[in-house]
Amino acid sequence: MFSDIYNLTGPVGILLIILAVAACFLSIYGASYIFYSLMHFRKFIRNLRKIPDDAERLVRSNDFCHITLLTLKRLLSRKEITAENIRQETGFLFNVRLRKLFGVLTCLKVISVISPLCGLLGTVLGMLDVFQALAQSTGVDAGLLSKGISEALITTVMGLVIAIPALIVYHLLNLWLRSVNGMILGRISFHTDELLSDPALRTRQTEILQKLSFSGTDD
Repeated sequence: MFSDIYNLTGPVGILLIILAVAACFLSIYGASYIFYSLMHFRKFIRNLRKIPDDAERLVRSNDFCHITLLTLKRLLSRKEITAENIRQETGFLFNVRLRKLFGVLTCLKVISVISPLCGLLGTVLGMLDVFQALAQSTGVDAGLLSKGISEALITTVMGLVIAIPALIVYHLLNLWLRSVNGMILGRISFHTDELLSDPALRTRQTEILQKLSFSGTDD
């Protein structure tokens, strides 16, 4: 089977198959990562007034909870809490804590860009073989010419078939992350208003957050 694919598409076809497998793995990993994290995060984010007893575990095991609680900790250490502060803290922690996930998204985008180019390269190489074969033959066989051109175009089709789904998944995962970011921003903004109007709650949560360990992040 491998030799048949190689004979049909050449080394570029094998490269495209590797890119297709990588794109599938990255897509599944990214979607599973976000979905699993959201399963526990949605319940946690509903009520920030009461930080759960297992907050330490959530900080270690769930990146979205980690970002939310560490953002609160940093905000509560400020004299003034503004919407700009909330956006800056959340954006910074998203980039730091989710760098692996953003790396997955970057790889997906790279695959979506280079796959059509690889497919085009395979087509050009295939067409060169066709014309070389024609140059060495005494007559032009229309059937053989059509077959050679169709085989050469296979890699272009393969490249597009890989690139289009990879680009779609990249944008969907990006939109999903933006919605999570918006959820965190909205909930923290609402909660900080509660903290500003309730000094006792602010003091209590500040003490709880100071006890939490945010390892792996510069807190």
